[in-house]
Amino acid sequence: MWVLLALGSALLLILFSARLRWPQTLGYLAGTGVLVLACAAGPSHGALALFEAAVSRSTLSFVASVFSVFVLSGQLQESGALRQLASAASRRIRSDRARAAVLPAIVGLLPMPGGAVVSAPMVEECAVGTREEQHFTNYWFRHIWEIWWPLYPPVLLAAKMADVPLISFSLMLAPLMLCMAAVGVIWILRRLPATTEEWAGAGSMTSVMGAIAIMLAGVPVLGVMEPRVHMLPADWHVAFAVVPAVLFLVWRHGSAALWRTLATQRLWALVGMAASIKLFGAMVSGSGAAAEATEVATRCGAAWSAVLLLPLLAGVVTGNTVAAVTMSFPLVAALPLARSAGDDPRLLIFAVAYASSFAGYLLSPVHMCFVLSARFFGAETMCGLARMLVPVGAWSACAATWFVFWYFLNATA
Repeated sequence: MWVLLALGSALLLILFSARLRWPQTLGYLAGTGVLVLACAAGPSHGALALFEAAVSRSTLSFVASVFSVFVLSGQLQESGALRQLASAASRRIRSDRARAAVLPAIVGLLPMPGGAVVSAPMVEECAVGTREEQHFTNYWFRHIWEIWWPLYPPVLLAAKMADVPLISFSLMLAPLMLCMAAVGVIWILRRLPATTEEWAGAGSMTSVMGAIAIMLAGVPVLGVMEPRVHMLPADWHVAFAVVPAVLFLVWRHGSAALWRTLATQRLWALVGMAASIKLFGAMVSGSGAAAEATEVATRCGAAWSAVLLLPLLAGVVTGNTVAAVTMSFPLVAALPLARSAGDDPRLLIFAVAYASSFAGYLLSPVHMCFVLSARFFGAETMCGLARMLVPVGAWSACAATWFVFWYFLNATA
């Protein structure tokens, strides 16, 4: 129980770091230190777990991927490509608030860590609403695909661990994207000023859409090549896929934008924060807090309560859907309810579990996209998370309605 109290203290420390006027990176590192000291196996074991996490292939590939994505984002901004994209979009989408939602949704097609940083400058260029409203618009619409898009690693992983067909699993979750878009329109877009403005200048989507297309093609190609040629480090597909996109932008706009991006202090501050978030997430597992938290949740009640609570808790404490699926799905699969289920009930059980983990992920104080987007727009993390309760609750109610409807539809078929 002590390690759970330490986890709660660490999360509060992170949430209040902004009020204490600490750099947020320092808040995450302080929270990591608390978990090291409270490690169930002792502080020395916690220190060893932290060291192993810091030098692990997973952490290094994550930091490399984040760094490359941030470089691409900065290059798109410094070269004026984002301005051109927004200008081109204004000719097709006259509403500023609709454009502010569509642009991060386009970026959301890319399965990359910290993608909200890529879309944040696009939303900023639209200049609609307050900085806080821009943050919520960017964060919400950036993630509408992740609940079902088959290219996203957590969807692939969830279907594999649940032992259900990927296409069936994705289609089961697809209506939840529509629910998320509807909630975003009602909760976010309707509050923004209903302005229409066509920007001056021709504008072009070539640079941004070309870079996105290169990345979309590169990630699966590298994933197929890696086990065959044994030359690419595992899990570095995103980092390597960004390289040709960066070179494409250099060819289109010259190298000056790339050097300006590498010289900005914000780039290195964001990379440092991303690394600190990754280390904190690793210590949630390494300290024994994750295992103890899931054990407590398992004892909370009926089987369906565990199906909902385990993934939800995993999503909140990790802020990462891959980690949440990895942590909670084996426990869900071990429940008698899941072991004795047929094909259709099993599909429903794990779809509910994934949706629950996604809700926790959206509300997590260590969700990198939320933290980095809030930092970009100067929004406060703690108040932002409190405001997220309403839209996530509304989306969860829509999801529950869909699952109940699907159950009765298949029960009567």
